[in-house]
Amino acid sequence: MVEELADCDRARTAESIAELNAYLTWADVPFPERQGESRFAVGELLWTSPPEEIDVTIVRLCGDLASLEPLTLSRDLPPIGENLYLAGHPDGGSLAISSGPLLSVGVTCLRHRCETRPGSGGSALFDSVFRLLGIHHQKHVTGPQEGVGEAVPMAAIREALRVSL
Repeated sequence: MVEELADCDRARTAESIAELNAYLTWADVPFPERQGESRFAVGELLWTSPPEEIDVTIVRLCGDLASLEPLTLSRDLPPIGENLYLAGHPDGGSLAISSGPLLSVGVTCLRHRCETRPGSGGSALFDSVFRLLGIHHQKHVTGPQEGVGEAVPMAAIREALRVSL
């Protein structure tokens, strides 16, 4: 749970710190070179969707963000079968990057086969040239879709924001 904090100087608890990576590295992927990790306090909750819809929250961070380069959004979805990359901090641990093919595309769901661990929800899903495609939401752990991950496409997030604002 993220609480709104009017004073950025008060935002020092573990629950109010967002860990961000401005750059990622991994020997086998074309990610820009990592420039270190930074920690920023959460200043305020800007928007959140119902979890049963797209399950995304947007917050304003406190601090000097000028040194961070924004991620490039993918304008087009890659073809089915293209290798994707998932980058995040499962369960708040170390940076984990996995790869796997894009399986299917829907208006509100990108199905992929990138390896995930518990706590991977919220991880960024990238195309093969490190453009942001979506935000990982869940992985099926049983049944006919076992091992299939689902991400919310950035287009669905933009549309949900447009409709609600």
